[in-house]
Amino acid sequence: MDHLIYLAVLQGVVKLRNPACIDLPIHVRDRDIFHDVEGRVFVVLGFIQPSNRILSFLKYLPDPNGEWQSGDIKYKRLFWGSVSSTVDGMNILPSNYIVQDSHFGTDLLEPPRENVTKYFSPEMRLKEIIDGIERQVPLFEPDTITFSSKIRFKSGNFMMILA
Repeated sequence: MDHLIYLAVLQGVVKLRNPACIDLPIHVRDRDIFHDVEGRVFVVLGFIQPSNRILSFLKYLPDPNGEWQSGDIKYKRLFWGSVSSTVDGMNILPSNYIVQDSHFGTDLLEPPRENVTKYFSPEMRLKEIIDGIERQVPLFEPDTITFSSKIRFKSGNFMMILA
C-alpha cells in the first residue's frame, strides 16, 4: 500500500511517500495509531492482539468543527482518559467493531484489520521530525527532539534513531 502526500508546486503536483505511514504490520504495538475506512483515529491497546482485529480505543473522529487538525482534516477528540469516554466512543461505532470478550467478560473495541487504511510508525515520525523533513514545524516538535535526545542519553543509547 503506498501512502502519498501531495504538495502543490507551481505548475503541478509532486508525490512524496509519507514514511511515518506504513503497511499494517502482522504484530501491532501498544499505543500505535491507525485510521479506519471512515478516517477515525484509533490507539492500539496492548501487545497481545487477536489475529483478525485490533484491540484499541477511538481517540479522534473527523469533524468539520473539530479543534484538532491533520492536513486538511479536522478532528473532534473523543477519548479523554476515562472509561466513560471509551464507552462513548464504542457507542458511535458500527456493531462489527465491538466484540464480546470471554476472557474479560465485557464488550471490547476491536476494529477488523481489513478496515484499517493507515497505520503509523512513531519511530519513523520521530525520524522525520529530527531530520526536519517538513517545512512548517509545529511548535511542539523542537521539544520532541530535545526530549528524545534526553531519553537516548539517559538510557545510554547514543545511536541515532533509525540511523
